[in-house]
Amino acid sequence: MDLSREETLAILSSMGIELPPRTKLPDEALAKRLKQAINAAQCLSTVVPDAHVDPATIRRWPTEGENRSVYAAIRRGDLHEAAATAHARALGRDQAVDLYTNAFMDLRQTLMGIAVAWDEGRTWGVIQDPQHETCAITFRIVSVHELDAHTPLIVILYHSFTRENMSSGIRWIERRMAEADGVPNINATALEQKLLLRLLAHNAKPSPQISSPPRSPRSRPSNRGETYATTINRFNMNASALDRVQAAYDPAPPANMHGTRVFLVKLQIGVVGGIVNMLIHDRQRSFDAYFEETRAPAVFAAFKAEMQGPRGGRLGRKMYRWAKRESDWAFSVCLDRAPDTEIMW
Repeated sequence: MDLSREETLAILSSMGIELPPRTKLPDEALAKRLKQAINAAQCLSTVVPDAHVDPATIRRWPTEGENRSVYAAIRRGDLHEAAATAHARALGRDQAVDLYTNAFMDLRQTLMGIAVAWDEGRTWGVIQDPQHETCAITFRIVSVHELDAHTPLIVILYHSFTRENMSSGIRWIERRMAEADGVPNINATALEQKLLLRLLAHNAKPSPQISSPPRSPRSRPSNRGETYATTINRFNMNASALDRVQAAYDPAPPANMHGTRVFLVKLQIGVVGGIVNMLIHDRQRSFDAYFEETRAPAVFAAFKAEMQGPRGGRLGRKMYRWAKRESDWAFSVCLDRAPDTEIMW
Protein backbone atom coordinates (compact mmCIF):
# COMPACT_ATOMS: atom_id res chain seq x y z
CA MET A 1 0.00 0.00 0.00
CA ASP A 2 2.36 2.70 -1.27
CA LEU A 3 1.48 6.37 -1.12
CA SER A 4 0.91 8.19 -4.37
CA ARG A 5 2.08 11.78 -4.82
CA GLU A 6 -1.48 13.07 -4.43
CA GLU A 7 -2.00 11.01 -1.28
CA THR A 8 1.23 12.31 0.25
CA LEU A 9 0.09 15.88 -0.37
CA ALA A 10 -3.32 15.08 1.17
CA ILE A 11 -1.70 13.64 4.29
CA LEU A 12 0.65 16.61 4.64
CA SER A 13 -2.37 18.91 4.36
CA SER A 14 -4.17 16.95 7.09
CA MET A 15 -1.11 17.56 9.31
CA GLY A 16 -1.23 21.31 8.66
CA ILE A 17 1.46 21.43 5.96
CA GLU A 18 -0.11 23.09 2.95
CA LEU A 19 1.62 22.81 -0.41
CA PRO A 20 0.30 23.83 -3.83
CA PRO A 21 -1.34 20.87 -5.60
CA ARG A 22 0.99 21.47 -8.55
CA THR A 23 4.12 21.88 -6.47
CA LYS A 24 7.31 21.07 -8.34
CA LEU A 25 8.95 19.49 -5.30
CA PRO A 26 10.23 16.01 -6.26
CA ASP A 27 8.71 12.91 -4.66
CA GLU A 28 11.83 12.45 -2.52
CA ALA A 29 11.38 15.93 -1.02
CA LEU A 30 7.71 15.24 -0.25
CA ALA A 31 8.61 11.94 1.42
CA LYS A 32 11.22 13.76 3.51
CA ARG A 33 8.67 16.34 4.63
CA LEU A 34 6.24 13.59 5.60
CA LYS A 35 8.96 11.88 7.61
CA GLN A 36 9.78 15.13 9.39
CA ALA A 37 6.09 15.75 10.09
CA ILE A 38 5.66 12.26 11.59
CA ASN A 39 8.71 12.84 13.79
CA ALA A 40 7.43 16.22 14.93
CA ALA A 41 3.94 14.90 15.66
CA GLN A 42 5.44 12.30 18.00
CA CYS A 43 8.06 14.65 19.48
CA LEU A 44 10.35 11.78 18.54
CA SER A 45 13.66 13.55 19.11
CA THR A 46 12.54 14.41 22.65
CA VAL A 47 11.07 11.11 23.81
CA VAL A 48 13.53 8.89 21.90
CA PRO A 49 16.86 10.73 22.08
CA ASP A 50 18.92 7.64 21.22
CA ALA A 51 19.30 6.45 17.64
CA HIS A 52 17.89 3.02 18.50
CA VAL A 53 15.60 1.78 21.23
CA ASP A 54 15.50 -1.85 22.37
CA PRO A 55 12.20 -2.52 24.19
CA ALA A 56 13.84 -5.41 26.04
CA THR A 57 15.94 -2.88 27.96
CA ILE A 58 12.97 -0.71 28.97
CA ARG A 59 10.70 -1.43 31.92
CA ARG A 60 7.16 -2.62 31.20
CA TRP A 61 4.27 -0.19 31.41
CA PRO A 62 2.53 -0.60 34.80
CA THR A 63 -0.49 -2.90 34.77
CA GLU A 64 -1.87 -1.60 38.05
CA GLY A 65 -2.35 1.77 39.69
CA GLU A 66 -3.87 5.06 38.62
CA ASN A 67 -1.31 5.58 35.83
CA ARG A 68 -1.83 2.20 34.15
CA SER A 69 -4.10 3.44 31.33
CA VAL A 70 -2.21 3.55 28.03
CA TYR A 71 -5.15 5.39 26.47
CA ALA A 72 -4.89 8.21 29.01
CA ALA A 73 -1.15 8.44 28.38
CA ILE A 74 -1.29 8.76 24.59
CA ARG A 75 -4.31 11.04 24.46
CA ARG A 76 -3.18 14.49 23.37
CA GLY A 77 -4.79 17.88 22.82
CA ASP A 78 -4.26 21.63 23.08
CA LEU A 79 -6.29 24.73 23.85
CA HIS A 80 -7.11 25.35 20.19
CA GLU A 81 -8.42 21.81 19.76
CA ALA A 82 -10.36 21.98 23.01
CA ALA A 83 -12.01 25.22 21.91
CA ALA A 84 -12.92 23.74 18.53
CA THR A 85 -14.44 20.68 20.19
CA ALA A 86 -16.44 22.82 22.62
CA HIS A 87 -17.74 24.92 19.72
CA ALA A 88 -18.75 21.80 17.79
CA ARG A 89 -20.62 20.38 20.75
CA ALA A 90 -22.43 23.69 21.24
CA LEU A 91 -23.69 23.20 17.68
CA GLY A 92 -24.88 19.70 18.48
CA ARG A 93 -21.94 17.83 16.93
CA ASP A 94 -19.82 15.21 18.70
CA GLN A 95 -16.49 16.46 17.38
CA ALA A 96 -14.93 19.33 15.50
CA VAL A 97 -13.67 17.24 12.57
CA ASP A 98 -15.87 14.61 10.95
CA LEU A 99 -14.50 11.08 10.78
CA TYR A 100 -12.88 9.89 7.54
CA THR A 101 -12.17 13.43 6.30
CA ASN A 102 -8.76 14.08 7.88
CA ALA A 103 -6.28 11.19 7.74
CA PHE A 104 -4.07 12.53 10.52
CA MET A 105 -6.92 13.19 12.96
CA ASP A 106 -8.36 9.78 12.15
CA LEU A 107 -4.96 8.17 12.81
CA ARG A 108 -4.95 9.65 16.29
CA GLN A 109 -8.33 8.03 16.92
CA THR A 110 -7.03 4.68 15.68
CA LEU A 111 -3.99 4.81 17.95
CA MET A 112 -6.26 5.58 20.88
CA GLY A 113 -8.41 2.62 19.86
CA ILE A 114 -5.35 0.34 20.00
CA ALA A 115 -4.53 1.74 23.45
CA VAL A 116 -8.09 1.08 24.66
CA ALA A 117 -7.80 -2.52 23.44
CA TRP A 118 -4.67 -3.00 25.55
CA ASP A 119 -6.28 -1.39 28.60
CA GLU A 120 -9.19 -3.83 28.24
CA GLY A 121 -6.85 -6.82 28.12
CA ARG A 122 -7.14 -7.44 24.37
CA THR A 123 -3.97 -7.96 22.35
CA TRP A 124 -5.39 -8.80 18.90
CA GLY A 125 -7.35 -6.60 16.54
CA VAL A 126 -8.15 -5.61 12.98
CA ILE A 127 -8.21 -2.21 11.30
CA GLN A 128 -10.26 -2.12 8.11
CA ASP A 129 -11.97 0.27 5.74
CA PRO A 130 -15.45 1.38 6.87
CA GLN A 131 -17.13 -0.79 4.21
CA HIS A 132 -14.98 -3.84 5.14
CA GLU A 133 -14.26 -4.46 1.47
CA THR A 134 -10.93 -3.14 0.20
CA CYS A 135 -8.11 -3.20 2.75
CA ALA A 136 -7.26 -4.11 6.32
CA ILE A 137 -4.42 -4.31 8.83
CA THR A 138 -4.35 -7.07 11.41
CA PHE A 139 -2.29 -6.44 14.51
CA ARG A 140 -1.08 -7.99 17.72
CA ILE A 141 0.11 -5.92 20.68
CA VAL A 142 3.19 -7.74 21.96
CA SER A 143 3.95 -5.52 24.95
CA VAL A 144 3.91 -1.94 26.22
CA HIS A 145 6.97 -0.27 27.74
CA GLU A 146 7.64 2.96 29.61
CA LEU A 147 9.82 5.48 27.80
CA ASP A 148 8.98 7.79 30.67
CA ALA A 149 6.12 8.10 33.15
CA HIS A 150 3.92 9.78 30.52
CA THR A 151 5.04 8.08 27.31
CA PRO A 152 4.27 4.43 26.49
CA LEU A 153 6.13 2.52 23.78
CA ILE A 154 3.76 0.02 22.15
CA VAL A 155 5.42 -3.01 20.54
CA ILE A 156 3.17 -4.27 17.78
CA LEU A 157 3.15 -6.92 15.06
CA TYR A 158 1.05 -6.18 12.00
CA HIS A 159 0.22 -7.27 8.48
CA SER A 160 -1.64 -5.37 5.78
CA PHE A 161 -4.12 -6.91 3.37
CA THR A 162 -5.82 -5.79 0.17
CA ARG A 163 -8.32 -7.51 -2.13
CA GLU A 164 -5.48 -9.55 -3.64
CA ASN A 165 -4.55 -11.33 -0.40
CA MET A 166 -7.64 -10.73 1.73
CA SER A 167 -8.39 -14.46 2.13
CA SER A 168 -5.34 -14.98 4.36
CA GLY A 169 -6.41 -12.03 6.50
CA ILE A 170 -9.90 -13.50 6.89
CA ARG A 171 -8.42 -16.82 8.00
CA TRP A 172 -6.31 -14.98 10.58
CA ILE A 173 -9.38 -13.22 11.97
CA GLU A 174 -11.32 -16.48 12.10
CA ARG A 175 -8.54 -18.13 14.10
CA ARG A 176 -8.42 -15.24 16.55
CA MET A 177 -12.19 -15.28 17.00
CA ALA A 178 -12.04 -18.99 17.74
CA GLU A 179 -9.55 -18.28 20.51
CA ALA A 180 -11.17 -15.21 22.06
CA ASP A 181 -14.55 -13.60 22.60
CA GLY A 182 -14.49 -11.41 19.50
CA VAL A 183 -11.76 -9.35 17.89
CA PRO A 184 -11.62 -5.55 18.33
CA ASN A 185 -12.44 -3.78 15.06
CA ILE A 186 -11.28 -0.26 14.16
CA ASN A 187 -12.55 1.46 11.03
CA ALA A 188 -10.01 3.42 8.96
CA THR A 189 -10.00 4.67 5.40
CA ALA A 190 -7.44 3.36 2.92
CA LEU A 191 -5.54 6.65 3.15
CA GLU A 192 -5.40 6.50 6.94
CA GLN A 193 -4.21 2.91 6.78
CA LYS A 194 -1.40 3.95 4.44
CA LEU A 195 -0.41 6.68 6.88
CA LEU A 196 -0.47 4.19 9.77
CA LEU A 197 1.74 1.78 7.81
CA ARG A 198 4.15 4.60 7.06
CA LEU A 199 4.23 5.52 10.78
CA LEU A 200 4.89 1.91 11.83
CA ALA A 201 7.59 1.39 9.19
CA HIS A 202 9.25 4.65 10.20
CA ASN A 203 9.17 3.84 13.91
CA ALA A 204 10.60 0.39 13.24
CA LYS A 205 13.93 2.07 12.45
CA PRO A 206 14.63 3.59 15.88
CA SER A 207 13.00 0.54 17.50
CA PRO A 208 13.47 -2.58 15.37
CA GLN A 209 11.07 -4.64 17.46
CA ILE A 210 8.08 -2.35 16.92
CA SER A 211 7.12 -3.91 13.58
CA SER A 212 9.25 -7.04 13.29
CA PRO A 213 10.81 -8.56 16.41
CA PRO A 214 13.99 -10.39 15.42
CA ARG A 215 13.73 -14.17 15.17
CA SER A 216 17.13 -14.67 16.76
CA PRO A 217 18.37 -16.69 19.73
CA ARG A 218 17.66 -13.62 21.87
CA SER A 219 13.99 -14.45 21.51
CA ARG A 220 14.62 -17.78 23.24
CA PRO A 221 15.27 -18.41 26.92
CA SER A 222 18.85 -17.82 27.96
CA ASN A 223 18.65 -20.51 30.69
CA ARG A 224 19.49 -17.77 33.20
CA GLY A 225 16.80 -15.97 35.18
CA GLU A 226 13.92 -18.01 33.75
CA THR A 227 11.85 -20.54 35.71
CA TYR A 228 11.77 -24.06 34.32
CA ALA A 229 9.30 -26.65 35.62
CA THR A 230 9.36 -30.34 34.71
CA THR A 231 5.97 -31.16 33.26
CA ILE A 232 6.05 -34.53 31.53
CA ASN A 233 7.45 -37.75 32.91
CA ARG A 234 6.38 -41.34 33.42
CA PHE A 235 4.16 -40.39 36.37
CA ASN A 236 2.03 -37.53 35.08
CA MET A 237 1.54 -38.43 31.44
CA ASN A 238 -2.07 -39.49 30.94
CA ALA A 239 -1.96 -42.62 28.78
CA SER A 240 -5.64 -42.77 27.83
CA ALA A 241 -6.65 -39.32 26.57
CA LEU A 242 -7.78 -39.46 22.93
CA ASP A 243 -5.51 -42.47 22.31
CA ARG A 244 -2.79 -40.09 21.10
CA VAL A 245 -0.56 -40.15 24.13
CA GLN A 246 2.41 -42.48 24.54
CA ALA A 247 1.58 -44.87 27.35
CA ALA A 248 3.66 -44.28 30.47
CA TYR A 249 4.54 -47.95 30.63
CA ASP A 250 5.38 -48.30 26.92
CA PRO A 251 9.08 -49.18 26.53
CA ALA A 252 9.43 -46.76 23.58
CA PRO A 253 9.66 -43.11 24.71
CA PRO A 254 8.11 -40.25 22.70
CA ALA A 255 10.22 -39.16 19.72
CA ASN A 256 12.93 -36.57 20.33
CA MET A 257 13.38 -34.63 17.10
CA HIS A 258 14.73 -31.55 18.89
CA GLY A 259 17.76 -33.07 20.56
CA THR A 260 19.22 -30.69 23.14
CA ARG A 261 17.80 -27.56 21.47
CA VAL A 262 14.99 -25.51 23.00
CA PHE A 263 11.71 -25.59 21.10
CA LEU A 264 8.23 -24.11 21.32
CA VAL A 265 5.30 -25.97 22.80
CA LYS A 266 1.63 -25.12 22.88
CA LEU A 267 -0.18 -25.64 26.20
CA GLN A 268 -3.96 -25.71 26.36
CA ILE A 269 -6.29 -26.64 29.21
CA GLY A 270 -9.21 -28.95 28.49
CA VAL A 271 -11.40 -31.64 30.02
CA VAL A 272 -11.24 -35.24 28.81
CA GLY A 273 -13.50 -37.85 30.41
CA GLY A 274 -14.31 -35.47 33.25
CA ILE A 275 -10.62 -35.02 34.09
CA VAL A 276 -8.89 -31.63 33.77
CA ASN A 277 -5.85 -32.00 31.52
CA MET A 278 -3.32 -29.78 29.85
CA LEU A 279 -2.51 -30.80 26.27
CA ILE A 280 1.12 -30.06 25.40
CA HIS A 281 2.64 -30.53 21.96
CA ASP A 282 5.23 -29.06 19.64
CA ARG A 283 4.52 -27.56 16.24
CA GLN A 284 5.39 -30.76 14.40
CA ARG A 285 3.17 -32.84 16.71
CA SER A 286 6.15 -35.14 17.24
CA PHE A 287 4.49 -35.86 20.57
CA ASP A 288 1.14 -35.23 22.25
CA ALA A 289 1.15 -35.23 26.03
CA TYR A 290 -1.70 -34.76 28.45
CA PHE A 291 -0.59 -33.36 31.78
CA GLU A 292 -3.25 -34.50 34.26
CA GLU A 293 -4.05 -32.06 37.07
CA THR A 294 -4.48 -34.76 39.71
CA ARG A 295 -1.02 -36.22 39.10
CA ALA A 296 0.89 -33.06 40.09
CA PRO A 297 -1.52 -30.39 41.43
CA ALA A 298 1.14 -27.87 42.48
CA VAL A 299 2.93 -27.88 39.12
CA PHE A 300 -0.38 -27.80 37.25
CA ALA A 301 -1.51 -24.82 39.36
CA ALA A 302 1.70 -22.94 38.51
CA PHE A 303 1.09 -23.49 34.80
CA LYS A 304 -2.55 -22.46 35.07
CA ALA A 305 -1.65 -19.28 36.97
CA GLU A 306 0.87 -18.33 34.29
CA MET A 307 -1.63 -19.06 31.54
CA GLN A 308 -4.21 -16.80 33.18
CA GLY A 309 -1.70 -14.06 34.04
CA PRO A 310 -0.55 -11.05 32.00
CA ARG A 311 1.90 -13.15 29.96
CA GLY A 312 -0.70 -15.78 29.14
CA GLY A 313 -3.38 -14.12 27.06
CA ARG A 314 -5.95 -15.89 24.92
CA LEU A 315 -8.50 -15.54 27.74
CA GLY A 316 -6.37 -17.74 29.97
CA ARG A 317 -7.05 -20.89 27.98
CA LYS A 318 -3.71 -21.51 26.28
CA MET A 319 -0.19 -20.20 25.85
CA TYR A 320 3.09 -20.88 24.07
CA ARG A 321 6.36 -21.41 25.90
CA TRP A 322 9.91 -22.58 25.28
CA ALA A 323 10.74 -26.13 26.33
CA LYS A 324 13.73 -28.44 26.37
CA ARG A 325 14.07 -32.20 26.59
CA GLU A 326 15.53 -33.42 29.87
CA SER A 327 15.48 -37.17 29.23
CA ASP A 328 13.62 -39.81 27.24
CA TRP A 329 10.58 -39.42 29.46
CA ALA A 330 10.73 -35.83 30.70
CA PHE A 331 10.98 -32.28 29.42
CA SER A 332 10.79 -28.91 31.11
CA VAL A 333 9.07 -25.66 30.19
CA CYS A 334 10.19 -22.07 30.71
CA LEU A 335 7.19 -20.55 32.48
CA ASP A 336 8.10 -16.88 32.89
CA ARG A 337 9.32 -16.07 29.38
CA ALA A 338 6.78 -15.86 26.56
CA PRO A 339 7.95 -15.96 22.90
CA ASP A 340 8.71 -12.52 21.48
CA THR A 341 7.19 -13.26 18.10
CA GLU A 342 3.64 -14.02 16.96
CA ILE A 343 2.85 -17.74 16.98
CA MET A 344 0.40 -18.83 14.28
CA TRP A 345 -0.20 -22.54 15.04
